[in-house]
Amino acid sequence: MLNDLQHYDKGLVANFVRLLKDAELLRNHQRYQSAYALGLIALEEIAKVILVRWEAMYPDLKKDRRRNQHLTKQAALTCLLVADSLAPEYDYLMADGEPWRQKMPEVNARDLAIMWEAHAGKLQTKKHLALYYDLWENGDVPAGEEFTLETVNEVFAYARRAVMLTANGNAMALALGLYHAIKDEPVDGNFAQN
Repeated sequence: MLNDLQHYDKGLVANFVRLLKDAELLRNHQRYQSAYALGLIALEEIAKVILVRWEAMYPDLKKDRRRNQHLTKQAALTCLLVADSLAPEYDYLMADGEPWRQKMPEVNARDLAIMWEAHAGKLQTKKHLALYYDLWENGDVPAGEEFTLETVNEVFAYARRAVMLTANGNAMALALGLYHAIKDEPVDGNFAQN
């Protein structure tokens, strides 16, 4: 099983590297929309690694049938980014029921925002806006959905961080708990107050 998992991971990581390099080429030629979309697709390859490892760690894990594959991958990935902020508290969080809710305000605000964007399907929508010009109204990108060098670089930074985090067992376990906790939460991002 471990050899199969490592072989599968290598293929996904190779896909990730190729997609990210192609996205960087697009960014370097100021094709920010396409670079953003390809960067998110690269992130989804790393998210596949997360999901496969969760299944290997917890063979009885039930798949979330309510989310489509893209939303599942985006939610898993963003939960890992948030879990990274919580990982130093891992032993405390795992020993005492639900105190992770109290720690949510301490999480990097952008990580938390992107987790909620994934949970609400906004990352998927933005990826589609980057890919499909016909979704734009009157030929203009909807307000707040612009594709800039900054937004592309943010996706690239998340990608590099996420690939490293897949090797962090504490963050992976905490991310799985978070993933299951948010799936039944409202998508307004107010779950730190619940």
